[in-house]
Amino acid sequence: MITKEDIETERTPKELRQFVTTKKFKVNKCIKERHRGMLKKGLYKVFVDEIIPLSLFCLKIYPNNYKILPKLGNQGYDAIVKDENGKIFEYVEITAPHDGCKAANVAKLAVKNGIALNTLRDYNSGSDLKDMFSNKINLVELFHQQILYRALS
Repeated sequence: MITKEDIETERTPKELRQFVTTKKFKVNKCIKERHRGMLKKGLYKVFVDEIIPLSLFCLKIYPNNYKILPKLGNQGYDAIVKDENGKIFEYVEITAPHDGCKAANVAKLAVKNGIALNTLRDYNSGSDLKDMFSNKINLVELFHQQILYRALS
């Protein structure tokens, strides 16, 4: 249901967020795909761990005339951000601390026991970045790191 081509399409921040919410809605309608998403199978791992938070980050940080190009792979960044003139503005790497083992075990038990959440996890408005980073990363520190990265680039 999610393809590399779907993910690696250049979009504005609003278009990227719309892509995420639309895909999430479609995945949640299919039990098999929802379970694959909860278990982070295949491209769902990238989608949940990188693309969902990337969509929120870009929506909050960049103007809507910028373009975001998510990139899969091990190149040291998750997306290329282009300014209104199509020039590369910066490269973005999304990361957040989490207990991967615990999350995987909870997802496996939920799917196995049929008590799975009704939806693939997303960071909903009102709790999005606050819940995503919980108390482990201060949002001000994240922005500070982004500014330092820009200055050193």
